[in-house]
Amino acid sequence: MRTRLVLLIVACIVAGACSDDAEPELDASTTTAAPTSTYDIDEAMDGVREDVVRLVMERDGLDRAAAEIRADELMERGVDTEAVDQQFSLLANWMDNHQSHPVLGRHWTEDEAECAVVTMIQVEGIGRTGALMNGASVGGMAVEDALSLVQPVGYCTDLLALMK
Repeated sequence: MRTRLVLLIVACIVAGACSDDAEPELDASTTTAAPTSTYDIDEAMDGVREDVVRLVMERDGLDRAAAEIRADELMERGVDTEAVDQQFSLLANWMDNHQSHPVLGRHWTEDEAECAVVTMIQVEGIGRTGALMNGASVGGMAVEDALSLVQPVGYCTDLLALMK
């Protein structure tokens, strides 16, 4: 669960930083929690940085050196708490309702549903993922938008096995 939380936060940081929005940057929170003796903060942050580098390489198509520079910039900016709250809300809503999906419903596992939404957030960003999910219930969706919803599901599930 901790790894998933870290990956969600990393995805949020990268998604927010890679968006084309010209919103002002928020100052990082100066409140810090006291580390526990069983958890190595430096090691965890190295892992987070490595995940950010990997995501920047995938998302922006940068080589490793450029991705490391970009990752350091993103980590210095801190976390946009509004984006993190939106991401957790989106994830919680999806996980609470994935079994009512009109096609997959009870056929897919919780892990597959979580993989699909996390993949959507990583690829499309938080705002667009929310808009796509809202638009899916209305209908009349563009092919590109429909593919943005279907491809992560196909990536995270064995659709052929589910239909047998």
